[in-house]
Amino acid sequence: MGQPTGEGFAGPAALCVYLTGFGPFGEVSENPSATLVKELAAALGDANAATDPLSHQKKSIPPNSCPSSTPGTVGSPGITVKPAECNSPPTEAYVEKTRIKLCGWEVLEVSADAATEAAYRIHSALNNNRKQEQHLKQLETNDNSSDVGEGQRNHEANPSVPDGGRTEEPVALALHFGVNMKSNRWMLETNAKNDARFTCVDAKGCRPQTERISCCMPLEYRLRSSLCLEPIAANLRERGFPCGVSDDAGCFVCNFLYFKSLQESQMSGVTALFVHVPPFSELSLQQQLSAALQLLSILAQRRTPAEAVSNTTCK
Repeated sequence: MGQPTGEGFAGPAALCVYLTGFGPFGEVSENPSATLVKELAAALGDANAATDPLSHQKKSIPPNSCPSSTPGTVGSPGITVKPAECNSPPTEAYVEKTRIKLCGWEVLEVSADAATEAAYRIHSALNNNRKQEQHLKQLETNDNSSDVGEGQRNHEANPSVPDGGRTEEPVALALHFGVNMKSNRWMLETNAKNDARFTCVDAKGCRPQTERISCCMPLEYRLRSSLCLEPIAANLRERGFPCGVSDDAGCFVCNFLYFKSLQESQMSGVTALFVHVPPFSELSLQQQLSAALQLLSILAQRRTPAEAVSNTTCK
């Protein structure tokens, strides 16, 4: 687990994010999602992330006991994209410009127990942080009260200009990464299903004792992300990064964590998103890091949480 230690930026954030990846499992001794989360945390200002070792005890799992599932896709999985341009290193001004605040990050054990424990903790941390950011924004609004009148006049003269007196609520995001070793692109997951029937044992050598993740919902009931993912995927493709949208997060801990996180979202109001990433042999770490920064930038540019997460136009 990591807590941000960089100085960051002065003033309230537009986006508060908590990152998770997964540790080793089965024959995956070095999980790309863990490396990506560590590097992304460093890019967002965590001074310790660059040197913090990812020490996770690898559990013994019988070889070939866990067949990889290929998430289903929505749209055109065979779409041709131009050579990836998302390979420029992050600049020092990135965090200041986008006003993205790293609330925390961690690499989770690949187990149902770890996912269950993490979901509540992560959403609680984001919710508390969001309240602090709202307080900062209110203080900033009060300090700049002399500018509100001018902002209001500008808004009346030009309605396309945001209301200078409005206090905008920061978007809180639980961003989860997991690996699909058979993929060659990012897949943004639209939903998670209430299905705990793992195709293999987890890192603890266990399977959940029940068929359903939540006993309060029918088997395979789906919880959906409130984010409108098709335009986000299209935005990344326009920048040369292979990215699609998936409607199946698999039948293992990735789906389990995502369902738990989406379940917490219903109570916390925090936005949750799961991204399946390919191995670095398909898309380099630098390409995926740049794409992750672009993804966060897209969400941070929305002026309100409603604009960032509205899926009313998604079909």
